[in-house]
Amino acid sequence: MSALLRVASVRYAAYLALVFVLGVVAVDMGTGGLHVAPWWPAAGVGVLAMLAVPRRWAAPAAAGVWAVTAAANLVGGRPLGLALAFGAANTAEVLVVAGLLTRGGRRPRLQGVRDATALLLAAAAGSAVAGVLAGGAVAVLAGGAFVATAVTVAASHGSALLTVVPIALGDDRRVPGGTRLLRVAQPVALLLVVLAVFWPQHHLPLTFLPMPFLVWGVFQLSPRRAAVQVLVLAVLVTTLTAAGGGPFAAEGLWTDLQRVAVVQVFLVTSAASVVLLAAARCEQLLLGEQLAEREQLLRGGILDAQVGLVVLHEDAQGRTWIVQSNAKAAELLAPAVPLVDLGRRVDGVGGADGADGASGSTDDRAGPDRGARRPRTRVPLQAEPGSPAAAFVRLVEGSAGAPGGEVRAELALGVDGARDVELIVTRSGRPAGGSLLTVQAVDVTARRRAERAARHALQDERRAAEELRALDQQRADFVSAVSHELRTPITNIVGFTEVLRDDGDLTDSQREQLDVVGRNARRLGVLVENLLALGSSRVRPSGSVGTVQARPVCAAVVEELAPLARRSGVDLRLQDGSDVAVVFDRGDLRRVLANLVRNAVQFSPPGGQVSVGLTADEEDGDPVCRLTVVDSGPGIPADELEHVFDRFSRGRQAERDAAPGVGLGLALVRDLVRRNHASVVLRSGGETGTTAVVTGLRPVVSDDRGGPAA
Repeated sequence: MSALLRVASVRYAAYLALVFVLGVVAVDMGTGGLHVAPWWPAAGVGVLAMLAVPRRWAAPAAAGVWAVTAAANLVGGRPLGLALAFGAANTAEVLVVAGLLTRGGRRPRLQGVRDATALLLAAAAGSAVAGVLAGGAVAVLAGGAFVATAVTVAASHGSALLTVVPIALGDDRRVPGGTRLLRVAQPVALLLVVLAVFWPQHHLPLTFLPMPFLVWGVFQLSPRRAAVQVLVLAVLVTTLTAAGGGPFAAEGLWTDLQRVAVVQVFLVTSAASVVLLAAARCEQLLLGEQLAEREQLLRGGILDAQVGLVVLHEDAQGRTWIVQSNAKAAELLAPAVPLVDLGRRVDGVGGADGADGASGSTDDRAGPDRGARRPRTRVPLQAEPGSPAAAFVRLVEGSAGAPGGEVRAELALGVDGARDVELIVTRSGRPAGGSLLTVQAVDVTARRRAERAARHALQDERRAAEELRALDQQRADFVSAVSHELRTPITNIVGFTEVLRDDGDLTDSQREQLDVVGRNARRLGVLVENLLALGSSRVRPSGSVGTVQARPVCAAVVEELAPLARRSGVDLRLQDGSDVAVVFDRGDLRRVLANLVRNAVQFSPPGGQVSVGLTADEEDGDPVCRLTVVDSGPGIPADELEHVFDRFSRGRQAERDAAPGVGLGLALVRDLVRRNHASVVLRSGGETGTTAVVTGLRPVVSDDRGGPAA
């Protein structure tokens, strides 16, 4: 069970316990001859119990309310049949009220007139159901009066719902205004008035007196505390009336049943009035808070904005007056635009006088009526001729003929035109004549400087890139030229060493020296070939890649490198399998496989094993082919795997063992594989063994006419 469900269960159990206690007390309060209690607060607590649990628990929760209510009636001394019937009536009432309050899955609350109306309707419906069912039970099981009982039960349950439920649903929002003394004086005054009106042996008809003090509480206290006062009023009025006090206890006016009904009707009207007033007051407070937030947002978003904003009024004679401007506008458009708030300069400097700007003009504030019209000094839009601000004035004056009433421009303003300001002037007509203009001013100086700096940086980067490309081309040309120059001498060295070894009369020492020369010459030849291949490993178009039978190439490479494997004490073998034709350049495939196998043999210990495998399979319905080279070497640490295909990258093991090579073999493998639209990965546990996998090899399949198709 989750924490929320545990809390709901504990709250529900607490409410049920309170229902039982209140039910027993209410039954004991009944006067002789009455089949119903004068007040039933357990009805409101029962609704709170139903609201405390999820709606999917409604059936078992209602059963719990029925059982506890029936038990309270039994303990209070009522017959079994009547107790069960009253339990059913209370349960039906609780289900109706809780169902109406949570209709549509909404969360019950009391924060407005709409919420209060919903509560009143739910309480009326629930109490009516309880009254009908209880009246029927009394009529059938106890021979009582149906109508009188139904009215009394409906009134007592209605008052209980309207005095208990609002305490849980009401807002505890603090009411602004008032003093601490008033907030203490109001409940004290209400208590004294209630005691004075309903004190035993006092029967003057003064039941109207508590209402003004209840209304006072609505305007002094939070809605929840006002609801608590209504609950206290209900308890006092019910108790004191039962003790013979107040206007409702006067002798000879009503029967006991009628007296109970009249008291509860009084409480219903009082509670309903307070609920509606408190909800309206809460709604008013919420609206006030929202308006305050919007006003703050407006002032913070416009008047205090980092964008300059100006509101101008152009009269019928073509004169332009500043109505409103914020600090940013005054900063960007000075001296033409000072800081103006509703037509008045904030710095206190006066505007123009007389016919050119009379100080006796009235404050129309360029908008809806804001109150009494009062004299003020109008601020004209003007600037010294030839100054940077004069260009802004000409822009505003020239906006009269702009299409759509909007002009966009960028001006150099400020001292010596040092600021780049982007301006948008919008003009609209006024019913009273003239035009209303709004100006948005954005300081784009930093942006323009950044753009110029970015252009200069881009030009510098382009020049640097061109120089780097030229240097790279020079390096590539140099490497290619040197490699080509070295290829012929290396070939001659290898050839002559083989001739000398086969034809010469050599001693064992001389033969061994020739083997060393030939082996190193061949390794140097492989390095030269790799350098030449790296220089030309650009990606080929898909249609220009040829096809090759992969297994013969694998067999040739294994046979070529078998002597190297034997000298290293490594078992090199090609795994059994069928041949497959793939879309790959033959020379590239041989060089890729040779580099992978040579690398695997080099790092496998004596007695180790290197196996080459070729497999064909299907992936997502498409044929695929994989080439794998598996060795039993020391493995590659995880932190080195992501760098193994970098040029001139050598692992710690290679450095430690002083293994031959410059770190170009795997870089060449990656480039050649990419050139043929495939991919290669190395996998290793980091301790022993490495697997190289060439994936993305596209097998050649036959088309519908029986020919091969890539």
